[in-house]
Amino acid sequence: MKKTFIATISIVFLVSIGAMLALHWREAASLQSSLLQKDLQISRVEKAQTLIFELEQFRAVNANFRRMLNAEIANAKKSIANSLREGIESLEGEGASAEDRASLTEMRIKFSELQILSAKLEPLLYTRNAYQNSDIQQMHADILRNIQQVRTNARAQGDSAYSAALANVSRTRTVLAQAAGVAVTMYLSLFLYLLFSHARPLQLLRERVKGTRSGFAVADSARLRGVYGEIEWLIRDLIKTIESHRKDRLEFVTAVASDLKPPLLAVRASTDVIASAPDRLVADPHLRFRTVESSRNAVFRLTAVLDGLNDILDSNEGRLRLNEQITDLNQLILATARVLDRGESGDCKVQASVPPIPVWATIDRERLEHVIVYIVSKLLTQQEQPGRIVIEMSAGDPQSKGGLHLSIYDQGKGQNQVPQSTQNVNPLTSGPDQGLLRHWATQKGFGMSMADRIMRAHGGNVTAAGVAGTRLVFRLWLPPERISIGLLQSDVSGFQDSINVNATPSMHPRN
Repeated sequence: MKKTFIATISIVFLVSIGAMLALHWREAASLQSSLLQKDLQISRVEKAQTLIFELEQFRAVNANFRRMLNAEIANAKKSIANSLREGIESLEGEGASAEDRASLTEMRIKFSELQILSAKLEPLLYTRNAYQNSDIQQMHADILRNIQQVRTNARAQGDSAYSAALANVSRTRTVLAQAAGVAVTMYLSLFLYLLFSHARPLQLLRERVKGTRSGFAVADSARLRGVYGEIEWLIRDLIKTIESHRKDRLEFVTAVASDLKPPLLAVRASTDVIASAPDRLVADPHLRFRTVESSRNAVFRLTAVLDGLNDILDSNEGRLRLNEQITDLNQLILATARVLDRGESGDCKVQASVPPIPVWATIDRERLEHVIVYIVSKLLTQQEQPGRIVIEMSAGDPQSKGGLHLSIYDQGKGQNQVPQSTQNVNPLTSGPDQGLLRHWATQKGFGMSMADRIMRAHGGNVTAAGVAGTRLVFRLWLPPERISIGLLQSDVSGFQDSINVNATPSMHPRN
């Protein structure tokens, strides 16, 4: 429909322009022809007038023939004869009508008769003036009448040609005005169509792009049609993407800030103590020890968060590059718990429960240490009262497919005995395990998302169980291929039998 409408307007517009050009050319050609005809008739009028003047002059010269020599008389007659012959031939040329030609023929005959009769009468007259004869005068009058008739006809033809040219110009102007009106109407129609079909949509799209660039784009707006509707859909998608990126950016900054705030507050508290009571720190070794341990713990947690940020910046295509090495998980967990423990200097104690023999695994030691720090820091921030955080490692959980499990949970205040395994004291009493990314903890800090990412890079995962505000249990799982052979039994006797058979723990992973 749109193509037919545009084609119709374009054809009518082009036809109107063509008609205007044709009419203009026709008018110019007709006017030129009329003006040429008028000029020709004016020239004929001037020639006829010249002949009349020469005939009257010849009649005046005849009155002086008595005082003129014969040679002068002959020259005068010859001159008037030549002038009349040339004048008559010229008047009989282009532009002469049949009536004009008849008058000129009669004029030629009368002039010949006048010459003959004048030649006969001149010797007989004393004055030699043949125009004293009435017949000569009548012939002269007839010649003048014919010339005047030709002049009158030429003037009438010239005026008629000029009037016809004026009428043609007026008629052509009317037709040109009509064609111009049609052309202007078609042009305005095409302009309005292009305005509302192209220019206006382009302006709206430009405004939306400008709003998108300025950051104040509105996704809900008037719908466009056609190709502009597709462009609008792309802009809408771009706006949604920008809003999503902006929201993700805000959430990322909020998450990082929430993880940076606790260790920074701890560092600030330690610095305030050092600045406000330096003498007391020197005198009180216990206060000095608590301040140093608190600062060390806060710096350790802060370093883990900053290293996580570096992992994001250095990651390639969404995957982390692990610095894998064979590591004793017992020593790793005990060292991390020792650094995080605030039992002597703070309000929370961090304890570790590990098998009595080394458990070797192929892991990125530093990043797995960061995962433990992230989860312990999360539990510390969620505690409503001082308590105990337990880091417990077990192998061969009956509900799993093997591998190694590391449970981290808040045991609560007043429970000083560390359980030997999660089978004896089951902390998962608030509900089944949940994917970490679907858990409320993912919205509470940058470290939890980073922990999930690191465990996935190891081929494992992180799950959480519990409800926000109650006891929470985080469980880390490493696949069997990352654990050394012989250390996947769930009881201590299995580990001991493995030691007796192999003499020393295996240093080679399955892969």
